[in-house]
Amino acid sequence: EIFSKPSEHCLDCPDNVICPFNTTLQTLKIPIHHWRRSPDTSTIYSCNNKACKGSSSWKHITSSSYCINGHEGPLCQVCSNDYEFFSSKGICEGCPSLFRLLIPAGIIIALLGVFFVSRIAANKFEEYDNFLQKSSARLSMMSIQAKFKILVTFYQIINSLGDVYGVEVDEKVKGCLSFLQYFNFGLTEVA
Repeated sequence: EIFSKPSEHCLDCPDNVICPFNTTLQTLKIPIHHWRRSPDTSTIYSCNNKACKGSSSWKHITSSSYCINGHEGPLCQVCSNDYEFFSSKGICEGCPSLFRLLIPAGIIIALLGVFFVSRIAANKFEEYDNFLQKSSARLSMMSIQAKFKILVTFYQIINSLGDVYGVEVDEKVKGCLSFLQYFNFGLTEVA
């Protein structure tokens, strides 16, 4: 019966897959950056990450075999190892240490300390109070706070261009703003 009506039993090759003669679902070669649930499914998914390796062998494999080491699950976006998360770079990375959060916290605490000490000194010494008022007026005229906000916003936009629009910014531009990474808590990548 199969030879009399082959179109009823033979299916078209899935998109993005090359099917040589006598290919079955189990022997499909899955291209790089593609994934499927199991060797028994014909739906092939495109991966937008670096974790999908596809398959180049004809042997029976599982869905995790389509992933590079340390990755598993749907579209290879589940990390096999503890204390790792799937980052916006398209691979699993180790969780950041708490030390990364201590740097901005230390800066904030130091600035608050300087603020409180200067307020106490301003209350005790009139000359110091005059100096603080003049310095504050000069800084206000230079609008340092607004310029810093613009700089931080620019840095955030530059870093999100790749994820949102697929546009890569030259590394020299990113390098000029690399000092601002200490103000990035990276909370969106952990969630």
